[in-house]
Amino acid sequence: MSIAELRKNDRAVMLEVLQQLGWTEQEYCNFKYEMGIGYLHAKHGNDTEIIEAMAATRSFWGWWRLHWTDRDEVFIATKENIGREYEREIYHDMHDPKSLLDDLTVNGALMEDVYSNMVGNFNKEIKVKAV
Repeated sequence: MSIAELRKNDRAVMLEVLQQLGWTEQEYCNFKYEMGIGYLHAKHGNDTEIIEAMAATRSFWGWWRLHWTDRDEVFIATKENIGREYEREIYHDMHDPKSLLDDLTVNGALMEDVYSNMVGNFNKEIKVKAV
């Protein structure tokens, strides 16, 4: 699947979730971002350096979006007419950062990108302090 096709699919899935939950696009995007940051905190505890480094990479957010869309597709496929509030509760549970720790594993390419950024930032700090 091409990048354009992935983006088109992501958008279609998002629109279905918005309609099902009665959310705005802003609410959806805020929730996705907050859960991404929450996942980093659940995974790395108080290690703010790694959390900030991961959150600053396109690789992490691309990885997060890919898995997010997968979960959204499951949510859409299993929907029932159970009421919007209960659907929202199920949706929150499906994206809960702590529950995702066992299901999601960050790949090596993503970690290489994160560590490369961290080393680059460290080198910049050293140059600034040396001046």
